[in-house]
This record gives sequence, structure tokens and C-alpha cells, in this order.
Amino acid sequence: MIKGNHDAAVQADDEYMNPIAAAAIAWTRGMLSDHAKQFLAALPLAAQLGELLFVHADASAPVEWNYVTNGGSAKRSLAATAAGVTFCGHVHVPQVYSRAPGGELVTRVPAKAGSGVPLAEDRQWLVVVGSVGQPRDGDPAAAFATYDTSTRMLRMWRVGYDVPAIMARMRAKGLPDSLVGRLAVGM
Repeated sequence: MIKGNHDAAVQADDEYMNPIAAAAIAWTRGMLSDHAKQFLAALPLAAQLGELLFVHADASAPVEWNYVTNGGSAKRSLAATAAGVTFCGHVHVPQVYSRAPGGELVTRVPAKAGSGVPLAEDRQWLVVVGSVGQPRDGDPAAAFATYDTSTRMLRMWRVGYDVPAIMARMRAKGLPDSLVGRLAVGM
């Protein structure tokens, strides 16, 4: 497990967040036990497992919570690590970037859910896995990825869930309407 920006905001100043996100963080602080807050505080910003790097945002400066949204930010993130495959989130929009040994960057928007992308060993990869809770690409289904280390096969997934029921629970808990409404449209 790694620490994300909302996990960090539970412990720290959330002034850098927009007012809606700050309201959600305030709600979260009130819901968590001291033990849960300590658990979140102890999470690392990055975790390495062999050739795999897991980081919430841009690998070049995890604590700054920079977004990976285009080729330039992907290159910056890839240049910051020797990892063969880096997995990140933060932008909530699934994307796959690869860099050839000569530096050429290729961007892929994942095809249909479950289709495989073989990650060639001679390239460096950056996988933005999407978001289970708040996709922001117009599709409300939960987005995530699986990776088979033996075959080097990446699969991007979308799974529907009972969005209206979650929206009702969020409203009942007093979360901001703008957070509630965005679930229905995946934005």
C-alpha cells in the first residue's frame, strides 16, 4: 500500500486542495479513529517491488502530488526512476505510456476493458491505472489494472457498481453535492 494525497491530507494541511476536496477531507478526519489516522500517516509515498514501482502521483516528486496528464509529465516521471514499470493514479484517467531506449514516448488509451497490453522488456512503462472511486474520464465504472509479472501482460478493467446507492449513502453522510453528482457521470 502507498499513500495518496487524500491520505496525506488527513494528517496535514489541506489548504492546497479545492474547497470541495477539503470538505471531504474534513469529513474523513471526523470518521477515522486515531489508529486509522496513524496507519495512513505511516504509509510510504512509493513502494518498489523488483522492476515495479508503485507511486500515487508523478514519480519525480511523489510528495508534490504532480499529475501525469500528458507526454511531458509522463517523460518527467519515467526519467525519475530506473523501474521498468511504474504504476500511478492521482489523475483518475486510465492511460499507458511507454518510452523506447532512444527516448521516444508512445501514449495509449486503453482499449476495451480486459484487453491485454504486453509490456515489452526493452521499453520503460508508466501505467496510470484510473480510479475505483471517482473515475474522471466520463465512465462512472470503477477503473483498475492487473499485471501478470510472469507474462508481462497488463490488463485495464472497468467494473460497474451500484452508483445510485453509493450516491444516496454519500448524501446521507452529508458529503458535498458536487462530489455526489460527479459519480453518475464519471467526472
